[in-house]
Amino acid sequence: MAKQTVTTIVAAIIMTLSFTAHTFAGTHENLVRTYIKLSGFNDLISSFPDQLSSISAQRLLTSERPDLERKITTIMKESFDVKRAQESLFTFLLQNTQIDFLEKEVQWGETPLAKKIQAEETAASRPEAQAGLLRYMADLQENPPSEARIAIIHEFEKTTGLSDLSTQIIIEMMRGMIESANLALPEDKRQTQDQVEEEIEKIRPTLRDAMRENMILTSLYTYRNISDGELTQYIEFYKSDTGKTEIDISGKALAHVLKQWIVIVGEKITALAIDNSASTGTSL
Repeated sequence: MAKQTVTTIVAAIIMTLSFTAHTFAGTHENLVRTYIKLSGFNDLISSFPDQLSSISAQRLLTSERPDLERKITTIMKESFDVKRAQESLFTFLLQNTQIDFLEKEVQWGETPLAKKIQAEETAASRPEAQAGLLRYMADLQENPPSEARIAIIHEFEKTTGLSDLSTQIIIEMMRGMIESANLALPEDKRQTQDQVEEEIEKIRPTLRDAMRENMILTSLYTYRNISDGELTQYIEFYKSDTGKTEIDISGKALAHVLKQWIVIVGEKITALAIDNSASTGTSL
């Protein structure tokens, strides 16, 4: 009888632990999904092909191989699978976040202030908002914001690191384009990895300055309906440990998604180059 009782207790403990582990995993997954929804990650990822087109258009102005650049851009855009990228983001966040961080993020994201700011950010990112942004920029000449407001926006840009994040996204796309173009060239005409990095590092400071200026100007427009006090609260969140962790994890998560995309592009270009060389004796 005693042996049966012990067996029953052990079985109950195992079932309880199994249920607890399953619940923990489910909670973590749900928190990641909620965090992604509140953060607007999926919308940002969906915009990658359009950002790539803008980068390509600028590179074509100075490119020595415009035809190859166009082919690479087409292959990159065709290789981008939004659903796969979003799944890659979800997996990365699930593996690289803790429950307590996500709970704090979700708690913040569901406050009235966070929802208000998210609504303004979403509205400002829509295509139809571009006309409003241009009008706002034109009006700044005659109706400039106060020095106090400008100072808050500068602090916002510095604290959130959005300029650095935007710069890194563009850098990763450019690196992908350069490396992909390399794969499409005969071996004797390819750049070394050091040459690729040197080219990128030459661009980085100018790009970073441009992104900082752009971020400050667009932030003036995006948060025009957010008071100084509300924006200060927003900044204080990003000065907290949770906010700093979000900045760090956001950069790593997006870099991961971009690198996964570039791997797929590289595999496709390599396969096309091999097929093309076998049939015609030439590269892409």
